[in-house]
Amino acid sequence: MKTKLPKTQRVAMYMKSMLYKSSLLIPVVFLVITLSCNTQVQDYVFPQARSGIFPTSSADFPLFGTDLDEDQRGQAVILNQPKVSLPANLIAHQTIDINLDGDEVDEQIIIVKQRDDPEDLVRIVVVDYDMVRNSYFISWVGSTRSTNLRALTVYADDVTGNQLPEILVFGLNSRGEQTLDIFQWNTQSSVYGIQYQSILSVQSDVGIEVINQRFPNQSKPVVVINRDLGSENVLDTIRTTYMWRGVENRFVLSDSVSVSGASIAQSQLADLYGASETVFMNFLRGPWYLDEPGADPQDPRNLKLLFIAPEQNGIALYRPGRLLSFYWVSLTKAVYGGRVRIDMRNEIIPSIQAVGTITLQTLDSLGLNITSSDSWSFLPNDWNGLYRRLPAASQDQLVQQRNQQIHLNSQQLSGLYQAADGSEIFFSNPHLTLRTQGMEENGGFAVFRYQDEDILQITFLNPNGTISRSMDFLLQYEEEEQEDSIKRTITLEPIALLTSGFTPLGGGRLQFEQRQVIQ
Repeated sequence: MKTKLPKTQRVAMYMKSMLYKSSLLIPVVFLVITLSCNTQVQDYVFPQARSGIFPTSSADFPLFGTDLDEDQRGQAVILNQPKVSLPANLIAHQTIDINLDGDEVDEQIIIVKQRDDPEDLVRIVVVDYDMVRNSYFISWVGSTRSTNLRALTVYADDVTGNQLPEILVFGLNSRGEQTLDIFQWNTQSSVYGIQYQSILSVQSDVGIEVINQRFPNQSKPVVVINRDLGSENVLDTIRTTYMWRGVENRFVLSDSVSVSGASIAQSQLADLYGASETVFMNFLRGPWYLDEPGADPQDPRNLKLLFIAPEQNGIALYRPGRLLSFYWVSLTKAVYGGRVRIDMRNEIIPSIQAVGTITLQTLDSLGLNITSSDSWSFLPNDWNGLYRRLPAASQDQLVQQRNQQIHLNSQQLSGLYQAADGSEIFFSNPHLTLRTQGMEENGGFAVFRYQDEDILQITFLNPNGTISRSMDFLLQYEEEEQEDSIKRTITLEPIALLTSGFTPLGGGRLQFEQRQVIQ
């Protein structure tokens, strides 16, 4: 029976695993799917092909997506049951399965409230796994400044730069102020199980942002903006920055500056600053483009776009070849100023959480800041910055281009395809399973027509349901009817998909064949 490793050794193992994962982020072409996959399986002989083209699900060949429907997969991670019995004075609201220490067993965070708590604070319970007793137990309980369970986002992220995840809790207190509590893993604690300690707890009547750094393994500053109570102008604010100081093992105040609101001279903008959430978000409705070097709104084909849809509680981030859609579970407008905080979930994988801050700077420009866990750090790196409203003419141009260039393809790939080297792809719309050299990957696929070419788009998933990577291929399909069978051949060429077209990535083509026996 295994025993739990000492915390110092578990920390070292976690840091080693994170360094290994970061080394895998080097870009590669499609040949990687024939050389490596995410899930190691036992060596065995693939089952012999039967008459027909559809294999049967078995212990050796499980078909992806046969056990859970779409709704169940979306709820499997963040809406599960507590792994322990809670004390009678704690009421569970939400559970999150998450790996906090890098071992082979996930921990769990439970969002709770305490009965008869005069402050009605949101608390978090960390549940650890005891390998000796083969059971879960409550290892630590912490309190936050938040009181509102609906306007709450909890996730783990390395904000100190030590390659260990901290727990971040964004919330809202009883006065309508935004709150942020950050808890760090206390590796020096002598108490058994994972222990945490508070390293920052702040509140704001305007807004709070975690600033993502450009390079990994850097600490992330926290910016807190409050109304300047000493000023007669209600739009004047004080911007306070907190920086991580390892010597003191906490975030410390590093800078505090006054920001004048005198530039807000337009009466309409001033009215929006004092408007309700509904009025404010209705004004933001529609597409905005990221104002970066080379961005030309007159030629919108390669713009990065932010689309805000208040009627759907939705936000979409688009760039050529990629679309990310989120819905917000809560939206809180600051007590003062033109700033909203949005607690978001990914539409496809709700376990992916993010916190977005939108700041209206002028009638035609806004600032966007998104913060999320390290595994999704590409989000802020790609999308944060200053946005400007997309002109109506450019909107029409984009719609016309999209309608002319992209069409759903009636050709539906189905069944088992094999390559000469023994690799196999099994299509079961919309799911896909790839097997090669005793390795396996699962995911989803789509086929569509783009600029007179057939495109196969594949998204591979990790075992926990999160996205591993997405790939695009130029697809050539051939079908030949023989004496006693039908031979189908697909040829895949890896490409980079752009709004203006596509670019071959090189690495050669892969060919898979399928034979259907005619009875």
